[in-house]
Amino acid sequence: MAAAASTTGASLTRRNVVANLFGKLWTLVLGLVCPPLYVSILGIRAFGLVVFGIGLMQVVTVLDLGLSTTLNREMARIAVGWEGAVSDISARERAVREARNLLRTLEVLYWPISLFIVAVIVALAPFLSHHWLNSGGLSPQTVERSIMLMGLSLALQWPFSLYEGGLQGLQKQVLLNKIYVVTNTIQRAGVIPVLIASPHVETYFIWQLWTNALMTATVVFALWKSLPRLGERPVFEIASVRRLRAFVTGIAGNAVVQIILWQTDKVVLSHLLPLDVLGYYGLAGTVGGALWIGALPFYNALFPRFVQLRERVHHVELERLYHRGCQSVALIALPAAAVLVLFPQEVMRVWTGSAVKAAATAGVLPLLVIGWACTVLLAVPLALQLASGWTTLTFFENLGWAIFLAPLLLVMTKLQGAPGAALTWAIMNACHVAIIIPLMHRRLLPGEEIAWLRSDLLLPLAATLAVVVPARLLTPLLHSPLAIVPVVGTIWLLAICAALLAAPEMRKLAAARLGARA
Repeated sequence: MAAAASTTGASLTRRNVVANLFGKLWTLVLGLVCPPLYVSILGIRAFGLVVFGIGLMQVVTVLDLGLSTTLNREMARIAVGWEGAVSDISARERAVREARNLLRTLEVLYWPISLFIVAVIVALAPFLSHHWLNSGGLSPQTVERSIMLMGLSLALQWPFSLYEGGLQGLQKQVLLNKIYVVTNTIQRAGVIPVLIASPHVETYFIWQLWTNALMTATVVFALWKSLPRLGERPVFEIASVRRLRAFVTGIAGNAVVQIILWQTDKVVLSHLLPLDVLGYYGLAGTVGGALWIGALPFYNALFPRFVQLRERVHHVELERLYHRGCQSVALIALPAAAVLVLFPQEVMRVWTGSAVKAAATAGVLPLLVIGWACTVLLAVPLALQLASGWTTLTFFENLGWAIFLAPLLLVMTKLQGAPGAALTWAIMNACHVAIIIPLMHRRLLPGEEIAWLRSDLLLPLAATLAVVVPARLLTPLLHSPLAIVPVVGTIWLLAICAALLAAPEMRKLAAARLGARA
């Protein structure tokens, strides 16, 4: 039975990873294709306002208070209960009741936050538009109306993450990614013909408002339909909140400091530099952040699986899955990061279609990419920490940085402009890896730190650099997209192959797949 459960769990994890990869790849394609079109229609200053809105959404995610991650973890844990009690009807009903009541309890706590978001952002809109943002050629009235629309849009999108976490915990990630693909296509690509007909930044935010309502309504329906039904209504249980208080508090604390670390650079730049500079910084950040999108499929698939393996005390399978996850993320992130760091102008020239935009972003892109690559390497270790209920390590390490980050960014931005902020971001995230990884392994996976350093990081990194660095030295600066795409694309694919051959677990999986086909 244990072997069968392990095989079933591994198969489900693979399906979830594939679904997540497809969903995030599609999101990535939309995220890379659409912003240059927004810039060409609205202008770089208006796009700077869009970047501000995206940053604002990430800032207010702190109000999640850890509830979405808590629901993810608890649904994965409770699902072990009802799956293991198929022959015991009463035990299965208790587990299903617990899941339904927990969802009702958390959504009762969650939805009022949407009203709070609207009230705060609308109240701050006059101050932000007239006294904070350096609006350049945009009128303060346009900026104020846009910020108010941001507030309404964010309030409608806000509850999405709670129900998303529930579907992830139930491992309904194939269904979730179908929702992602459809709604993101409507939201990001559907707005383009609307903007062509009405090229105003307010139009963009009105479209976001309606599509956010669609996304949230869809995921609410999907989660409740995914839970087994009972002949009774779910109820609010304050006891659930008390039981989960420590974990929720830890996740909420992490969310607060993480959002400070991720968004302080944009807040500082939005005040010190013009919106067009913020727009260029946002373009470069979009490319760097794509690395994190590449890691999310593995984080989302592995987190509930880690919860279940710890619940069942399957230590050997947990260690193997952990290293496979780390090496998979390295395979996704390291070759792409190396190409972006060493070929920044070529990549931005193809993506934006503009030599001017490529030159304006080339100074910050490599630094932002280095920072994001370090963040990506922590994705699977973070999933294991949270699956184990350990929230304090990341919190205290991030808190130390949060205290000094704003003053450091102010100094670096005044001295070096946007590149100074990007350099601060890169140094901070490199320190995260150096501090968190040894401490995490010492407690959760003792004896595995050397294996992580050698097999999960250094071997694929060395193989990647062995391909990309000589290629950069031998390749002159390319200007034509017809030359850039095949040359840089080939270098990237060769770097992936080299990293795959260097990563032991990835090499074994590839050999097994090829052997099975043979």
